[in-house]
Amino acid sequence: HMANSILNANSNQTETPSEQFLRYIEQGEVSYVKEVLKQNPALDVNRPRAADNKTALYIACERGYADVAKFLLDKKADASVCDTEKETLRSSTKYSPLTIAARNGRRAGGKVLLSSGIDIEARDDGDRTALYAAAAGNKPDVVRFLCESNAKVNILARRNSWSPLSVAIHEGYVEVVKTLLKYG
Repeated sequence: HMANSILNANSNQTETPSEQFLRYIEQGEVSYVKEVLKQNPALDVNRPRAADNKTALYIACERGYADVAKFLLDKKADASVCDTEKETLRSSTKYSPLTIAARNGRRAGGKVLLSSGIDIEARDDGDRTALYAAAAGNKPDVVRFLCESNAKVNILARRNSWSPLSVAIHEGYVEVVKTLLKYG
């Protein structure tokens, strides 16, 4: 009942359960997230936020909340839904939960996704693999983790025929370049 009263005290009266659910996801409050789902068993965990098409799983991976991501995967969260956030005027980002975790350096989130059976070579709507996203995001520790997890080092993005190495060289990310070279 404690969580109940906290939920009510924190809730904005105009917020729908779905909006409340996503707000708690953003805060990484796994106990509140569980409580909202308990109170609203019909809530669709895969319903994306209208503004940017981000699902609960996407937000958890973007922010690196591995425990929240694991809980959502147990609740059948779909790891293939990509965002639609505009990064620049000419491009939409269209990251998946796995590629945003990699880009943002959230190794724990990536680990949870991979252990749930997601293909390490899965591409997002921007045609990136996790390794490409990690390289483009200048995250050498995630690049190392993905290489150690047998990601294909020389896989090309179909869109621009760039490899993780070519994007890292282009951006001048020395540690990422060294790591990729070490893994072939």
